[in-house]
Amino acid sequence: MSLLTPAEVIALAMPGKNLDTALVADSIPIASLKYIKPLLGNMLYNTLLVESVAQIFTGLNQTLINDYLKDALARFVLYEALPLIKAEITSNGIQTPSIDYHLPVNDTDFAMLRNKMLSDAELLATEMTDYIKSNRTSFPDYPTCPDDRSHGSLPFLY
Repeated sequence: MSLLTPAEVIALAMPGKNLDTALVADSIPIASLKYIKPLLGNMLYNTLLVESVAQIFTGLNQTLINDYLKDALARFVLYEALPLIKAEITSNGIQTPSIDYHLPVNDTDFAMLRNKMLSDAELLATEMTDYIKSNRTSFPDYPTCPDDRSHGSLPFLY
């Protein structure tokens, strides 16, 4: 069960690019659990997952998924998938794929691309939570105190 398909990841986060869907497929459930579920809470996340699979939506859930969640999740998926796209793990060890007529990206440019995907995903996730909060009555499964969770990226100031 998934909130979006590998083809949707490529279409939403990398339009016009030719990327094998198998390269992002394994990162969808990981990114969903790692980034989206903590934002939505268990109940709303599970509700959206069930409704997405059944394609039967209640309230504003379809708008939430199609207009907000999928855009953010697609970028989180790419953020998670990029290291495995850059380096292949084989029985002969970890290798960088060789591509005719192209040079592999250097580590600095790779880090910039990953950071951009994460930054864009976080911005879109904020837009998603703002949408939920502004339509609070339509999302009864959304946690009442989501802002009480720890933010691992913020420093602790004493």
